[in-house]
Amino acid sequence: MLLTDFEALSFDCYGTLIDWESGMVEALKGLTDQAKRPLSRDQVLEAHARHEANQQRYTPAKLYRDLLPVVYKRLAEEWGVHATHEDCVEYGRSVANWPAFEDSPGALQYLKKF
Repeated sequence: MLLTDFEALSFDCYGTLIDWESGMVEALKGLTDQAKRPLSRDQVLEAHARHEANQQRYTPAKLYRDLLPVVYKRLAEEWGVHATHEDCVEYGRSVANWPAFEDSPGALQYLKKF
């Protein structure tokens, strides 16, 4: 099978090109550092996934950057940390800074040839 056999190619960006887990954990560092108990990476990601899925059930059309502030607020409440409205909004904006996987630029340049 060759790339030239296809007219279109579709794939998800987050988790495929963007390392959303590392971006998320880094963007939550200010919150997790203040938590009343130490949190492992897995605990942070599991709590985030739970709150994200719950919110998406109620607001499925909400843009991801607008959903993230709600998740941040719920995480802060769960971990006993005070979060301002601006903290929550800033977390939603953090998506723009989540890193690409190391091989993403090269893979996209390769795909661009076809």
